Amino acid sequence: MNNSLRTFSSRVGLEGRPRRNRAFTLIELVIVVAIIGIITATVMVNFSSSKAKARDAKRVSDLGNIQLALNLYFDRCRLYPVAPMSSAALSSSCSTSSGTIYLRDFISSLPTDPSTASSYAYWTNDAQTDFILRATLEAENNSIQRDSLSNTESVTIATNRSYTGLNLPGACYVANDPSTKKLYYCLGAR
Repeated sequence: MNNSLRTFSSRVGLEGRPRRNRAFTLIELVIVVAIIGIITATVMVNFSSSKAKARDAKRVSDLGNIQLALNLYFDRCRLYPVAPMSSAALSSSCSTSSGTIYLRDFISSLPTDPSTASSYAYWTNDAQTDFILRATLEAENNSIQRDSLSNTESVTIATNRSYTGLNLPGACYVANDPSTKKLYYCLGAR
């Protein structure tokens, strides 16, 4: 076999057709990159809303823990600690026949908002026999909102029990507050 015949046979496939380079075209690469981009964007949107819901779940859990500690304190002292709720509130105390009772006996540290690290809003009535706790949520969630005090309930509680420093109306909205575009979750004494 001569040299030119070998060169020709190496360029021809088994069926005698010329071989083509096995590479992707520019159009195919652009389509693949676009599909990957769309999938990534969808995942990121779902991931960010999941993170917001997780922070909201932590806020609800935090308020439940604070509510439990406040109610245990009230059972012993017959009053709630004065507002505002800060680390100083842990030193709130009362004297009973069995000794001095501190709020820190029921909760070792006060949880803070996972996004801002600030304390949750807390109000007591003037007689310190009732309270409202409030957290600002990031995402609407019907199952969380069912447990929250409604705005009507918070206004009724605050009006009938003489709260100091509670901004009314709008202390506890279970839907977006039209003036501030905020979503609140509130708990009261049980």
